[in-house]
Amino acid sequence: YVGPRPEFSVGQPVVLSQYVVDNHDVTLAADVQNNGVNATGTVNVMFYDGNPDSGGVLIDTVSYTDPAQGWKATAQVTWHASGVGVHVIYVRVSASTSPPEGNTMDNTRYAPVTVLPRPDLTITNMTFFRNGEEINASAGLSICREFDINITVENIDGRLMYSGVSSFVVSFFNGPFTGGWDNLMGNLTVDNQTLIEMLDAGEPVNLTFTVESYSLGPGSANIYAVVDSPNEVDESNENNNEFNRTIEMLELQLQILVEGLPEDNTINLNRQFTLFLRGSITDRGEPVPGIKVTFELTNLDNGVSAGTWSTTSGKDGTYNLDIPLPQNPGRYELSATAQRPDGEEANLHLNPIQLSLQKPAPSTQFPFWMIIAIAGILVAVGVGGTLLMIRRKYLAKYVECGNCGRMIPAGSDKCPYCGVVFDKETVKCSVCGAWIPADAKECPKCGAKFLVSGKEIVDYETQMRKQYEEFVDRFRRQAKKEMGKDFTEEKFQQWWKSQKSYVTFEDWLKREEERKKTGGIICPHCGALNSKTDIVCHVCGSPLRPTKKKVKTEGIEEAAISKIELPSLEEEKEEKPSEEEAEETEAVPEAGEEGKEEEAEVKPSEEVKMPLAEERKETEAPRAAPVKKVVKKVVKRPVVPEERKPEGETETAPKTGEEKAPEIPEHLIAEMKKKPEGETEMPEKPSEEKPKPVVQKKVVKKVVKKKVVKK
Repeated sequence: YVGPRPEFSVGQPVVLSQYVVDNHDVTLAADVQNNGVNATGTVNVMFYDGNPDSGGVLIDTVSYTDPAQGWKATAQVTWHASGVGVHVIYVRVSASTSPPEGNTMDNTRYAPVTVLPRPDLTITNMTFFRNGEEINASAGLSICREFDINITVENIDGRLMYSGVSSFVVSFFNGPFTGGWDNLMGNLTVDNQTLIEMLDAGEPVNLTFTVESYSLGPGSANIYAVVDSPNEVDESNENNNEFNRTIEMLELQLQILVEGLPEDNTINLNRQFTLFLRGSITDRGEPVPGIKVTFELTNLDNGVSAGTWSTTSGKDGTYNLDIPLPQNPGRYELSATAQRPDGEEANLHLNPIQLSLQKPAPSTQFPFWMIIAIAGILVAVGVGGTLLMIRRKYLAKYVECGNCGRMIPAGSDKCPYCGVVFDKETVKCSVCGAWIPADAKECPKCGAKFLVSGKEIVDYETQMRKQYEEFVDRFRRQAKKEMGKDFTEEKFQQWWKSQKSYVTFEDWLKREEERKKTGGIICPHCGALNSKTDIVCHVCGSPLRPTKKKVKTEGIEEAAISKIELPSLEEEKEEKPSEEEAEETEAVPEAGEEGKEEEAEVKPSEEVKMPLAEERKETEAPRAAPVKKVVKKVVKRPVVPEERKPEGETETAPKTGEEKAPEIPEHLIAEMKKKPEGETEMPEKPSEEKPKPVVQKKVVKKVVKKKVVKK
């Protein structure tokens, strides 16, 4: 043929896999192209394992048709590598085209390929361990004991990573491995990359499998360990994957220790109603957990069982069991049986124990427990008395610092906590607030007498708590009506805390002390005594300042009195006029005004006072706390007389450093005393009225010491 022809060439064959492992498939590839003119026909690209001219084996052929000028392609075939070592891979182009190919010198190329061996996993050793110590397999081990199987795994051929193996399984069987899983004890999965690398480096790897107690029966146990039991790893040798060893498993020999029995096995039913059994269960001297022990008590006189009771030994092999004793005296036998955790019966070495239950006639001797009880009561009384004396001593010798609030010795010159210096010469009366000599037993301003013994302080607290309980009892009776049979003290406390009128003892005591200082208001609905500042009753919730109420006087219009504060119980007793006095204080109607009724507003309750209260208010001097003074409080129990100024009392001048309260101008005092228009004047009491006796009452007041702050 004369003229231009096609020109075919092929590149060097390459392996597209990173590793070529024996008995694994890999991909071979080669580039082919037409450097000549267009051609029609077929172009075959053939791959060989070895030289095709000297017996090379054809791997596969890739065919193309009608290759044009400049045509290019990459031919790929799959090669199943077989045989470890170096293989020479050839690739050749053979064309049957028109026009025919002119030059065939570059139609064949080749390249060497190394085929790596497959891995070969095997087990080289097996040992038995318990608690870190190797077990003598021939001597045996009790079936109730847990132990470990240690094996050594090695890879004695190619690398696992070349075959793409990242994990494998080791199985343990109780007996030979026949391909089934009936006698499988368990599996271990090795997927740790470090372990895989160690095996590829030819290093042995130790693995541990734990055999649980009772998983093997008594007798010889032939343990088989099989590596790659699912046959997931392609190995060069599949016949060296097993390793076996025999260990003797021993039957249980349980020993039970029973404690809690009397020395002579005789029990007095008058003193003991329960048999408290304590003990332990062992096997060959070691505790056995999880053993269920059943005790039975049988009457030997009639052969009737009094009952059975069961318990299970703990991790340390011990057990506890309380057996109620029958109240029929006689001879009894205590026996026991044992059961393994898997439900199988276990041999228990316990000889039956014979007991004698007796019920002798009651003794007339003084009971020992009563002697103990009396001694305990005497000790409690002694301890309580000691604590009470300590408390009284503490209350009598300690006071509270008014600056930091901590308890300090009563004779302190300054506070050991905050450093404030106290003025010992004067104290503040907690009744009227006047500064008085520190050693005064009676306030020269208001007449309060101070009683400060520890016993009185304790008695006062007891008395106030009793009053608080009487206050709470009213709500307790109300709760009983609402709850009925469901009433309990615990439910009452919950109910009481949910009420709007709930108040703690401390808050109640503060309110009572405040009421004693400022007076109080009696609820017109329930009669409860409330603080002067209360708007509604703290017991029933009724308003304490009722709406306008019309009061008729003889021959005069109605006077609308609104929000008049009720006096305290003490004020009612000492300020209520007699019937003759009440008649004399009635207002006389003016001429021409008879038969008419009109409403007249009066001042708020704090300005409407009985004459004694007004007199006291007018005679009291304004008080003000000294400048730059702090206080140290001490609780005293004064005897407070009727709130009247003692005769002959004179104003005490403030000490040096005290600032006197500013005086109110006379024109403002007159303006304050002035009655609003339309208000009915309260007539003064007759001059011949005899003074009422002064009734003294004990209340707790706080006497506060004045302090000088260091500059």
